[in-house]
Amino acid sequence: MNKRNTYHNLGKEESYCKTYNDHHPLIFVFEQKTTRARVLSAKLKIYQKQLSSMSKILDADTKVNFTIYKLTARRQYISILSTEKPLSPLCKWIEIDFRENLEKHFKENNSFNLSLVIIATHPNKEIISKLVTEIETEEEPLFPYLQIRTDNQRIKRSKRSNHMDCKDTDRYTSCCRYPLTVDFDYLQWDFIIAPRKYEAYYCTGECSLLSNQKFPHTHLTYLTSPSNNTHLPISPCCTPRKMGPISMVYYGEEGNIHFGVLPGMVVQRCGCA
Repeated sequence: MNKRNTYHNLGKEESYCKTYNDHHPLIFVFEQKTTRARVLSAKLKIYQKQLSSMSKILDADTKVNFTIYKLTARRQYISILSTEKPLSPLCKWIEIDFRENLEKHFKENNSFNLSLVIIATHPNKEIISKLVTEIETEEEPLFPYLQIRTDNQRIKRSKRSNHMDCKDTDRYTSCCRYPLTVDFDYLQWDFIIAPRKYEAYYCTGECSLLSNQKFPHTHLTYLTSPSNNTHLPISPCCTPRKMGPISMVYYGEEGNIHFGVLPGMVVQRCGCA
């Protein structure tokens, strides 16, 4: 994930729209900059309850159909997405790819709102009303939500990069930024919902004495180092020159879902200092 990408996690707003088949709509409100950005990914997260609390017609091998209905400007609901997902005997979050539908909504609508109804049906077409967390009747942390990643630079002119990016297979020896993936699955940090992994990057490489000219403190320190000093002279090191944040969705100590922006998590530029 680079510095231009932004995570947005949208939960439901208060429901003022009409219901559909007695289902209350989810109302998502977007910032203007989000509707104008290029959508890199959009995941609709739905919380599936434990099977033991639902109908006896369900079991762990059942594939349930999730149909997403959208409220149009004419105040009518239309089906925009239908997908099958296998159930788990335990409660879990189900993920549905929603990128194409969200991009289409941004292109065709001037509104910053999106109203959706999610209906789960058994293969025999029976509606499973207790499978998806219902607004107005359940605890808020388990409401369906949208996780969106956007490219903030879509409407801006592309600028030349002022830092070097390298790959592990490159033979470049000077100070450079290299990819480093932080995988929370590998770390077994289950309290983090998203992202499950991200690119943190790291800095490594040689720094020539010429690079000291860019950083007066390091250059002067080197020049004033006594020539008869038994220690090695001070030389510049390849180090992060600019750090950036990431957005994160995680479970708090009380079990609720939180969204936060953590600073200093991504190396954006490397340099010699």
